[in-house]
Amino acid sequence: MEMEKIPAARAMEWSIEFEKGIRSRKPGQSFESIKKLGQRLVEWNEGPKHTITMCNMFDMVPGEERLFADGILLRLVTMFVSGDKDTRICVVKAFYSAFRRCGKKGRGEYLILTLMSSDNKQELLRRVRAVFYDGDVESRALCLICFGCLSVIAKGVPEVQYITLSNLRSSHVLEMKASLFAAGCISELSNDFAAVFLETLINVITVPSTSLVLRLAAMRTFGKLGNFRSLARKAHKVGSELVLKYPEEELSTAMAISLTKIAINSMPLIFEQFGLLFSFLNQTTSLPLRATVLRCIHYTVKRKGFHILISGFSFENLFKLLYEADLPSSLRCEALKIVLLVISYKSSDVLLMHVHELEKLLTLSENSTVSKFVSESLLEMHVIVEMSSKLNGRIETASGEVFPDHLSRVASLFCDRLAELMKLVLSHNWRFDMEKQLKILLKLLLRLVNGHPQLASFMLEKLCSVILHSVTDCGMDVDSTISTSEVHVVVGEGDKNLERFMFLLYSFFTVCLENLHEVGAATAVVFCRLKSLVSFVCQCSRFSCSTHTVYTLLLYPVANWTYVLSEASTNNVQHTPIDLVGNYSEIECFITECPRNILAGDKWFAYVAGKYAACNGSWSIANSIFEKLSVSTPSGAYSRWLKALAQLGYSERRAQSLFMKVGSSGSLNHVLSGEFIEELVAICDGLSSTEKMLTINGTPNQAFCFQRWFLVLRRKGLEALVDILKLLSSVQLGKDDQIASPDSSMPLGQMTQLQCFLDGISSKLERAAGDCDLLASSFFDMDSKSLKAISTLALSCSLLAFSIGFACFYPNSSALEKSTSCTSKGSGYCLHVALVQNLMGRLCHTDSAACVTLMSLLRSDRLHKACFHSQPRFPMSRIGSQPVMIRRACRNAVEAVTCLQESMAGHKQDGLLRATRNGTHVLMNVIKDWMHFTFQLPTYFFKVRSCIGALLFVSGFNSKSGAEPVIPQGSHLSLNLCLQLENVPPDLISHLKKVHCILHCKTSSLIRPHREPSGQKLIDHRAWTTDTMLHMHEKLRSYVLSTGDSIDDRVSSGHGVVEACISFVTNGMRQAFSTCLLDVSAFQVGFYKIQWHCSCVDGRGSYNTVLPLNDGPVFTIAKPSS
Repeated sequence: MEMEKIPAARAMEWSIEFEKGIRSRKPGQSFESIKKLGQRLVEWNEGPKHTITMCNMFDMVPGEERLFADGILLRLVTMFVSGDKDTRICVVKAFYSAFRRCGKKGRGEYLILTLMSSDNKQELLRRVRAVFYDGDVESRALCLICFGCLSVIAKGVPEVQYITLSNLRSSHVLEMKASLFAAGCISELSNDFAAVFLETLINVITVPSTSLVLRLAAMRTFGKLGNFRSLARKAHKVGSELVLKYPEEELSTAMAISLTKIAINSMPLIFEQFGLLFSFLNQTTSLPLRATVLRCIHYTVKRKGFHILISGFSFENLFKLLYEADLPSSLRCEALKIVLLVISYKSSDVLLMHVHELEKLLTLSENSTVSKFVSESLLEMHVIVEMSSKLNGRIETASGEVFPDHLSRVASLFCDRLAELMKLVLSHNWRFDMEKQLKILLKLLLRLVNGHPQLASFMLEKLCSVILHSVTDCGMDVDSTISTSEVHVVVGEGDKNLERFMFLLYSFFTVCLENLHEVGAATAVVFCRLKSLVSFVCQCSRFSCSTHTVYTLLLYPVANWTYVLSEASTNNVQHTPIDLVGNYSEIECFITECPRNILAGDKWFAYVAGKYAACNGSWSIANSIFEKLSVSTPSGAYSRWLKALAQLGYSERRAQSLFMKVGSSGSLNHVLSGEFIEELVAICDGLSSTEKMLTINGTPNQAFCFQRWFLVLRRKGLEALVDILKLLSSVQLGKDDQIASPDSSMPLGQMTQLQCFLDGISSKLERAAGDCDLLASSFFDMDSKSLKAISTLALSCSLLAFSIGFACFYPNSSALEKSTSCTSKGSGYCLHVALVQNLMGRLCHTDSAACVTLMSLLRSDRLHKACFHSQPRFPMSRIGSQPVMIRRACRNAVEAVTCLQESMAGHKQDGLLRATRNGTHVLMNVIKDWMHFTFQLPTYFFKVRSCIGALLFVSGFNSKSGAEPVIPQGSHLSLNLCLQLENVPPDLISHLKKVHCILHCKTSSLIRPHREPSGQKLIDHRAWTTDTMLHMHEKLRSYVLSTGDSIDDRVSSGHGVVEACISFVTNGMRQAFSTCLLDVSAFQVGFYKIQWHCSCVDGRGSYNTVLPLNDGPVFTIAKPSS
């Protein structure tokens, strides 16, 4: 694990390798060296601009990179001067490769050329000019291309400008085309030269003797004249006239592209360009030219789409194009892409005027044949869905009964397409590209249902009908009961393509039902349709056992959802949960039969079925599947992973079975019995064993980082439950106002001690909830369903922490007025204030009534004072809603605790005895509700990959790179910092502009002398969940979100702690550099470790934690020299 060198730090190494390569006698070695150097020029040019901090980090002498840049480039040009034709071509390719890449950032960002000294720049151009004057036609053409690639330094040299312009009148086509390239490159950087070049270019095009090839090259160069607004309008006007003067197809195509490039930087020119481009979209224009015009329109709309609202861009010409019968599919697809982009920017008021076009397009799609091109059909349906979503509610008011019919037609269109695909699967004509088509169809259909929840019942009925009519060899009647499992006996291997098709449909049903539940549109009719669908699938022998298993899992959440329905609107629900899905134990018995023959088919689909079962909380099925797979899988990494899943499934199945025995009227003695608690301890040991199975050779493994971290959080919740049950079992409650103890009484000191024990357990759970928040923000690519599962776990921990903390806490009681319940987590920090604020932060978006009730707790005298002195903590969840069962449990717990607090205001000790008994009864009710929460694995749990993180490298101001900083006692610590991102996808790193870091060191961080260099030790989730790390996470998050983009280095110190917040500017690169000054003048002599944490805000504005992957740096404070 080393710090990667920046290109400037490797310049000397590259220079030596290049010199060795060109001196080698091995045939072709010199060409390879030049080619490799070209790639390194690209890398150097895209690297960061060097700073003093970089020089200090890499032990570079200031100006070192400039010296080697001069040497490398001059040596490369020397090869151009002295080499043969092939060598010169190779050198030009090296320059051109770097030139092309810097064009994306702007021609003025040619970093390596800007590093050269002024004299060496002139020398570079002088050597190229010498070849130009002495060479033949090909050599002169290569020199002109060199001038174009070196336009950053050649733009202000009169001799180069003269050579470039004079060769526009050359009699050699090769030389003239090279001159056009050089002149175009210089015109992008020099306004004066561009003005002269425009006049010359017009002359070249209009001269009758100019060949078609040169005229075409000249028109393509026109696009480089749009960098300066003063010249762009003139160039666009002249170019538009030239298009009319030379109507040849090739010339019009080239000029259409060039004029689009000129107009893109000026809104008035964009309006004119649209008029010009749309004039070509008629049936008399050739198809290649129309295709080019559509690509130009698409490019313009994509770049300047927001301003299309002002430009008055209309659909008429595009829709006329779509209705042409003989229009090729490629052109129709390009037009549909443009329509999609315009829809995203147009308001519903504007789109309302084009409803008739939407109806025509829908009719066109309905009448299309099965043989229609897939991409064209998908784009048409995408346009229909986007317009329907954009016009949601508007047409319904304007057109009355027309709109519902329109939506049902759209849904029927989707189901017809799915039926066509399913017939292809059943007839064994399935192709790989059809899976992509199916995913797109389901994604669009999901968007349609999300926008119009009233379509859910209709859509489920249609899909059920699709499956029913597509499968010809179903073995049972659709209306049969699902209590039998005889069908699983005859299920064989099955069709893999059919399984894949049904699994994708299952994913669609799952997400669709969840979204319907979120918006409150999950009706009893929807569940009846769902039951019919599942019943038919599970009775059909054409589907495999894995398919039967996953579709039966759809019925698991139905009982909870119908419970929600009965709670929300009892009058409208005519079916009880039993009516809709049958007896729960009957379903459990039915699906238990599914995994018996599950390995008869494809093992991958069996694994996916186990994954779905674990994510649904169906642990008996998950355990059965993973156990069978682990036995049948050879030893190795896959076997270890499957054994860990089987062990996890076994532990959670035991927990689920244990908790299901605790009904709403369950015996208190059973829950507090030693047998019950011992079983919970065994379950915790099983989770710990699962975590150890994912540890390889006892070292941190980043691939299983998320899995082990999540298991630790689950285990912490159960361990806290064990602690509270052990504590409550030691205090058996009597019937009256007495607490049954050996003395049949409880002194005030014992009550205070009980309260302290409860506070300790509550504090652990409160930290576990904070760990869940840290986990959720630490993985950038986590899906929303996984975030919801983690958010549910955090809420359950927060609820249990709140209930335990307030079970025997009476701040307004005179008997306990002098006792304290504030824990020493910092100055002014009160545990109970944190518990209230934590729970409020998680419920504020889902249950405002519970938040109002929680606010009343903060109005009590002691809590109000503590709240005034402490900073509010709102570990907000990224998922806005929680399962209704948990929300109801939270509401009941909050109301019970509030009533308990109000009833105890001013009571004496005898009243406290009764309140303690009532409080523990409230706590037991919450624990019973907590046990009925379904524990579900996040889907991200099954993504085994290295986590995104960062490495921090540090060097002292006067110390060499890699050496630990050493300062005399009483001094400040000056640090050079390098932050290196790891495992970051390229698409994500391109959106990161800043990464923020916090350094934390305290006087108690004194460590022993060590041999291992600081910062070299890898760390994992065990180091990320310490109290100090959570403190840094909360402080850095508050700091970043409160300061935004104006964050500067900030240092704070006090109470023996020194902290600093630093902002690293990444600009889309993996490495960033900064400096920091820490005031450690009060520290004693010794070795100290700095702890650190970092975060960022991605392109969507979401706050994310960047996990530290290496240990913190160590510095030494030495005795001052006498």
